[in-house]
Amino acid sequence: MADNSVLQKTVRLIRVFVASPGDVGEERSRAATVIARVNQRHALAKGILLEPWRWEDDSVPGLGRPQENINPSLDEAAVVVLIIWNRMGTPSGKAESGTVEEFERAVERNRYTGWPRVLVYYCNRPVPPPTSKEQLDQAGKVMDFKERHAQDFLPANYTTPDNFEILLETHLDKVVDDIAAIFQPRRARKILYVKVTTLRDRRQPGVAPSYTREVDRLPAESRNVPVFDEAIYYTLEMFPDKRKPTPRVDRSSGVVDPRLLMPFQYPIVNADSDATSVPQTISYEFGQECDSVLTVSHFVNGLQGDDQYIASRLTDDVDYIRMIVDFSSVPGAKRLVTAGTACLVNDRGSRELPVLPYGESMFMIYCENGDRNDLLKFNVHFNWSSIS
Repeated sequence: MADNSVLQKTVRLIRVFVASPGDVGEERSRAATVIARVNQRHALAKGILLEPWRWEDDSVPGLGRPQENINPSLDEAAVVVLIIWNRMGTPSGKAESGTVEEFERAVERNRYTGWPRVLVYYCNRPVPPPTSKEQLDQAGKVMDFKERHAQDFLPANYTTPDNFEILLETHLDKVVDDIAAIFQPRRARKILYVKVTTLRDRRQPGVAPSYTREVDRLPAESRNVPVFDEAIYYTLEMFPDKRKPTPRVDRSSGVVDPRLLMPFQYPIVNADSDATSVPQTISYEFGQECDSVLTVSHFVNGLQGDDQYIASRLTDDVDYIRMIVDFSSVPGAKRLVTAGTACLVNDRGSRELPVLPYGESMFMIYCENGDRNDLLKFNVHFNWSSIS
């Protein structure tokens, strides 16, 4: 009798791209066998179907550079299996071989998105004595590749195709578990996009504000705020279930003017009535349960001085937080703004995070597994003299 429990789930198709030169044909065949076995034994029960992709079976003939016809399929893969023995392959037109181009392309995407998962396998079985210079050159390229990437990843080593099968099956089981956990999040997720729209140093004589902002929550006599710098925080928070979110607090050394778009609320209900007329801070609460929150907050005149930071505090435990800071609308931003360090700060210390380029004068900070009350902090330096 068929197991209908599998049919009751939404099955997610996860591509597994097999990358290798042509001297490990047995392992490439075994990879497809292993993937079929993992599907039947483990993955389908978790609502996942692994789809093997091998150029010899799945590529479509076409005009142009051969690797360009393969790369789109690589870019759709969530898992890349790289197998290396004694050859690196022939030049692809952009890299020393198609295998190298596939590896470097996958690693570059992983740097920005966290995907694909790249599983690297080195074959250590004895190599037949070389009978040509070409074979010597290929062996040398393999050694160069291993030395060049010695610090970049932890490879798995095997000797026989049987060893390879056992390793790959074990590792794919773990990858399936990791992917299944992503589709069943237990914690919140947060995406923060900070758009810096204007940046002027009001310490300099004769510098005029960009415009005047009316902050209607402030008393009439201080409601019209001259804007010298402005950072707009677009914040999306997603929860694994419906809940009434805890109150949010926005703070700045300048003026804060928030909007709550989802769930829609206007005017904002202040959790702290005393903060209603304080320009630098506001605490607001939610009147209903929801599974996501979208806010847009204008932070005005909080980026004055040479060294500043842009930060966000976590109000929930999160699977991940991604913050993108965008200075691209600021004239001369490339000379004016120097990215510093980023870190996640809590009462246990500070964890340094990578700062990745995300475009011209744009930066991304990504962090997994944050705890409530952690502070995500990105330091920047302003070279005011560069535009004076």
